[in-house]
Amino acid sequence: MKLTVVGLGYIGLPTSIMFAKHGVDVLGVDINQQTIDKLQSGQISIEEPGLQEVYEEVLSSGKLKVSTTPEASDVFIIAVPTPNNDDQYRSCDISLVMRALD
Repeated sequence: MKLTVVGLGYIGLPTSIMFAKHGVDVLGVDINQQTIDKLQSGQISIEEPGLQEVYEEVLSSGKLKVSTTPEASDVFIIAVPTPNNDDQYRSCDISLVMRALD
């Protein structure tokens, strides 16, 4: 199975790492080239005990790859922010989700 995770922030990156750790081929996608460059160099910016070591393991094994471009996959997870709007309903701004679908 191939999984693509769109959004490599505080939810998407650890999710990608854990799926890869459990044997799934994962492509992590982010629109920020600096984020991708940093990840390709082996560095993560999330402070979570043990996550850096597991990231290095799955990156070197090839189970996790990162890119700015999605590829065909069996499953997609969209992990982008959905902040609340400043309206009477505190509705969610789903514009980043819609962008991820493009």
